[in-house]
Amino acid sequence: MSISQIPAQFNINGVIDTTSPVFQNMERIANNSGAWITYDVHNGAWSVVINQAGSSTHSFTDSNIIGTISINGTGITDMYNSVKVSYPRSDINDQIDFVKIEIDSADRKENEQDNTLEMTLDLCSDPVQAQHIGIRELKQSRVDLVINFSTDYTAININAGDVIDITNSHLGWTNKLFRVMTLTEIDSGDGGIGIDVTALEYDSGVYDNDLSRVSISTANGIVTKGYVGTPATPTITLFERDARPHVLFETTTPIGIVEAIEFWTSSDGTNYNIAGTTRPFDQGLYNATTAVSLELDNISAGSIYVKVRAINDEATGEFSSIANATYAPIQIPDAVTELTELQDSSTAGLLTGAGLSTLLVLLDGLMTDSDDSSGSVYDKIFDVFNTDVGSDPRFPQTYMSEAGGSPIVHAFQTGFWTVNNAYLNSTTYSLSSFTAPYTGHYKIKYNANWGGGSGSGSPATGEMGSKNTGITSNKLLVNQGIDISVTGGYSSKFEDHMVEGIVSATVGDTVTVGIEVEHNYPTGTYDTGLGVQCEISLFDYSLYSGITIADD
Repeated sequence: MSISQIPAQFNINGVIDTTSPVFQNMERIANNSGAWITYDVHNGAWSVVINQAGSSTHSFTDSNIIGTISINGTGITDMYNSVKVSYPRSDINDQIDFVKIEIDSADRKENEQDNTLEMTLDLCSDPVQAQHIGIRELKQSRVDLVINFSTDYTAININAGDVIDITNSHLGWTNKLFRVMTLTEIDSGDGGIGIDVTALEYDSGVYDNDLSRVSISTANGIVTKGYVGTPATPTITLFERDARPHVLFETTTPIGIVEAIEFWTSSDGTNYNIAGTTRPFDQGLYNATTAVSLELDNISAGSIYVKVRAINDEATGEFSSIANATYAPIQIPDAVTELTELQDSSTAGLLTGAGLSTLLVLLDGLMTDSDDSSGSVYDKIFDVFNTDVGSDPRFPQTYMSEAGGSPIVHAFQTGFWTVNNAYLNSTTYSLSSFTAPYTGHYKIKYNANWGGGSGSGSPATGEMGSKNTGITSNKLLVNQGIDISVTGGYSSKFEDHMVEGIVSATVGDTVTVGIEVEHNYPTGTYDTGLGVQCEISLFDYSLYSGITIADD
């Protein structure tokens, strides 16, 4: 807490005993306000001097200093190096608290012994104000040079509390600053009036205090045990569904000398009770920002409010901000955890055993073909094989090798139809279609049955010329053999043509197949019939190897 965070630099808050002398009460008020009471020789009345920073209002040299200069200082055995300020603290119902401030050993004089300045501020209830006054008094006590000298009546306008500067070549001073403590009028030897001045060495550093830094013992080396900071707002973690439902409170320690952290809980946010106190394992001090936690299993269901504060054996810190949560514990006896063991120790934990069982079930599903689309692990392997090779190894390779093809996937036959329009011009007929069940090659095999001719003209009735038969498809024909029957003349005989072709298709494709025919009957009007039988099977190109035949 810094000075800028309090409404005024000094306030008084306490009870004035009206039965005590007025001057005594005035001094109490001044001491609690960083000031002192002095007699104003100009006005002939008591006045208040505020102990604050200032600048020189009057200069003294050998020309206006009369007589000798007396200098006194504090011996090393009487020098204070710490201060303990006791005061009634308002946030703990005016119980007596204190701040203790120490000068770091590096800033002490050689062989300086511990010496504590005891102060009581019974009208001060703010810890920052108590620190503020205590630090000033401690620092001022170490600025121990006191000077006394006489001057002429020209210094009559100087007041107690003013800052003056003194230049003296013998003492090696040039504009050295002092604060006037007392002024006394004296009679000079020649019947004139002089002024006796007592002043204390002035150091502006006495008034330059960063209370936040001083109170936590940082770089300036001043340690305050009576002040501890405020812990971080606690967090609440609920373990509601458990064999032992419980609540975990966590916070971090503040700056200052912290010996313990108190956790206070409430069910209504108004009435708090201490739920537990945590201390370091070595019973020493917590470092700042140390994580501290408290676990409780005796918390009732409902609203939970928690606040924390830091303490040591001489002071109590302020409470943190309040955290709250709603707690609904459900006890689950014998809850299974990753540490639950089976009676058979070779299986390790229960969850491990359950995991193995689940894994075996999954493996069984992979080994067994199922009705769903995922299939078994074999299906997956064969799908990859089919994609890479172009055939499905699940079809018997022996059959494919012996038969020169794959199992039949589609077959049909037609009735006889008239093909007169095929005279000297090829004519195409669409016959059938099927959906490709696999990705790969398919062999189309036709048995085309040509009938005898009928009509008039030359050649003779019933005689026909050559007949040609071919395969058509909406898919690219990789290979096709065309059976051309030439009888060597005109013939009325029936003829059977065997025609095969290979197409490539992707699973799901619609494959259409047809026939292309042509016959040669040069004159007259004749007709002839044609019927087709067809088998379509999956064809495995990988079973065939190429053979090169030398030219003759």
